[in-house]
Amino acid sequence: MPRPSLHWKLPLFPLVFALLLVPTAVSADPAQGAGGNGSLTAPPPPQEPRGSFTEADLDGAWTGTAISDDVTENDPELTDLLFVVEDGSVTGIVSKFDNETETVTHLDITAGEFSITKYGAVSGSFEVDGVSESHSFSYFQMNESRDFIAGVLDDSNAVDQEVVLVALAKIDPDRDYTVTDLEGTWAAFFYSENIDQNDPSSGYAVFEIDAAGVVTSGFKEGPEGPEAWPSGLQFEIDEWGRISEISGQLGGEPVLQLAEGRHIAVGSAVGFFPGGEGDHRIVFLVKETSGVVASDLAGDWLFFGIEDDGQANHPATFHGDVRFDPTGSQLLDGTIYSSDGTMEPDLVAPHVVDVQPDGEVTLEPNAIAAWGDNTFGQLANTPTGAGFKAIAAGVFHNLALRDDGSIEAWGYDYSSQVTNTPTGTGFTAIAAGGAHNLALRDDGSIEAWGIDYSSLVTNTPTGAGFKAIAAGTYHSLALREDDSPITFQFSPEAGVMIGTHQTEDDHAEIILAFAPEPGAGLLGLAALAALGALPPRRRR
Repeated sequence: MPRPSLHWKLPLFPLVFALLLVPTAVSADPAQGAGGNGSLTAPPPPQEPRGSFTEADLDGAWTGTAISDDVTENDPELTDLLFVVEDGSVTGIVSKFDNETETVTHLDITAGEFSITKYGAVSGSFEVDGVSESHSFSYFQMNESRDFIAGVLDDSNAVDQEVVLVALAKIDPDRDYTVTDLEGTWAAFFYSENIDQNDPSSGYAVFEIDAAGVVTSGFKEGPEGPEAWPSGLQFEIDEWGRISEISGQLGGEPVLQLAEGRHIAVGSAVGFFPGGEGDHRIVFLVKETSGVVASDLAGDWLFFGIEDDGQANHPATFHGDVRFDPTGSQLLDGTIYSSDGTMEPDLVAPHVVDVQPDGEVTLEPNAIAAWGDNTFGQLANTPTGAGFKAIAAGVFHNLALRDDGSIEAWGYDYSSQVTNTPTGTGFTAIAAGGAHNLALRDDGSIEAWGIDYSSLVTNTPTGAGFKAIAAGTYHSLALREDDSPITFQFSPEAGVMIGTHQTEDDHAEIILAFAPEPGAGLLGLAALAALGALPPRRRR
């Protein structure tokens, strides 16, 4: 049940919480949230055709949370919203938590209006107690099942210079929520800021709730690593769909709203999961589903999120779009706009995508980026995924060294520079030449393959003792392990050189070298003694 590692239901990154909202193809069901009438196998709602949103989709009661931070000082705030939209007009209440007094102030929304495009983009404005809120509601999106809205406000140019992430859930007008709506397996996500210090954090949990609202199993992971859920946790829900935890073990009661479709919930908490005094958190619950396939992700997705670097108080919001390939197995590229140009989430680079039937999505960034000419597949055949530690580029082919010491090769194979790549592990370095390659084994020996022009392959040094390699178009280099100098003094008169050699591993040598008589050849001391050239040693 609890998975050893969790990646997404909604995407989550260290210090970054991103929301996927799609007006196109993706299954709103797995990426929505709480509830589900107690069933994990209910089919997802039928997808609406693209461009079918209307103003009527906004009508109804909405509640949600905004988490904000000031870009000039550490001042996170939580704000809860409860309002009704009718024919575009907005009335309701804004509740703000005061960090200094630790009290909540309720303010009336006296006027406001929301609108929506046919693609689900939401915009609007409202006044609080007669004071116009000059927020830009231009980066908001409604989900396919019409019960969840999220987006960002960028007030970094305003006087208070705040960045804000907002998420809203639609309340079921029938108000027939029951505790059985919580039954099933859930993934929980949070993003938090601490009011006392610049200490952003994000985390997640996976847990199972029975028909009585009791958490029966699960795990949570935050800044301190994974840990089991406390025993005895129990959730309840009122007729309005408000979820609370009644055992009092979470360090601060979460107030979450279960959306009309019973698949997603959103809310705020101070000090909630996994504990943390002074932490202001926005919390999401997403219910697991079934029958999800990779192709459900195909197409364009809209991303929204908030982040902070935890170093210099650089909170920022971001929004943009990313594109999955038709199979849903590759995140191809994206365009992410940040309110702070110094921080960009790692969503624009290609990723390999793993999709589980329960809706768990893992994005593994491609370790290798390739660009330029693709005549011989130098780009298209680049290995995907992570797990590489070195790369090398030849004229029309490439090499990559995996973490396990094995080698991948692709591109032009005219001289078998690809197909003759050595198999197995144990390699520590690679080099690609014009049409030949070198690989350094962990024992210091060198492998060479490919074109043998000018004996590039056959003249490769044998034996061990090398620590670095390099390949040119028509030549190669290798750096010996022992590259420390040997110092000699040569005496032409004596015909002798004497030297010393001290290696990095503290191996010490003294070396004596003798010049031969002209035409005598090279005779060792033993040979000279055998010829009687050396007088016998005197004994004392």
